[in-house]
Amino acid sequence: MPRAESGVVQSGQGWFGAETIWANTIRKPIYISRFDGPYLSTSSIQAMTAISRYTDHPDEAMKLIELMNTDPWYRETARYGIEGKHYIRNYDGTVIRTEEGSKNVNVQAYVQGHIILGALEASLFPEVPTDIHQWEKTMAGYADATVSSCMGFTPDLSPVNTECEAVKKVIAEYKPELYTGKADPDKVIPEMLKSMEDAGLRKVINEIQRQFNETYGQ
Repeated sequence: MPRAESGVVQSGQGWFGAETIWANTIRKPIYISRFDGPYLSTSSIQAMTAISRYTDHPDEAMKLIELMNTDPWYRETARYGIEGKHYIRNYDGTVIRTEEGSKNVNVQAYVQGHIILGALEASLFPEVPTDIHQWEKTMAGYADATVSSCMGFTPDLSPVNTECEAVKKVIAEYKPELYTGKADPDKVIPEMLKSMEDAGLRKVINEIQRQFNETYGQ
């Protein structure tokens, strides 16, 4: 039988205050607890906004990116829409979407620009209120972060693309039960590792190690 893809208890990568955004998205209150981290690696800090090499207006595109990441008003407009129509600003500086805003201007904030810039969205649930100091707490939390010793290294996985896809399928099969504590790790982890090995995990590891050695001269 297929394994569960979601449940009452889940695990993920977030930050202080992320429960407000998640709760508003699924329309249910969410409680979070930090159990590890923070960790900083290439995959966790990597973000990119690109300008197409084929554009006839690279300078204008760069100005738009700069505006999105420096102007709070423009950032809020892109994220929430028109004030008074798509969202209302509260006394504490947070905003709440109107019905029209929820239907027509409800994009993922992190894909547009600097997520810290602009107002926070007010929580729809009193039991998990928006923490207006969440970004200060988040930044302070990175003071004791563990930083990867190979920060910046990104392997070319094209030589082992088939094996990578096969391994990802195995992980997706076992991940929900392991992350939520539903499965017995002593029993399931060996089973999962065996399936990953059969899917080509060792070939993937050897290829990444080869590229790493070439990059760092080892």
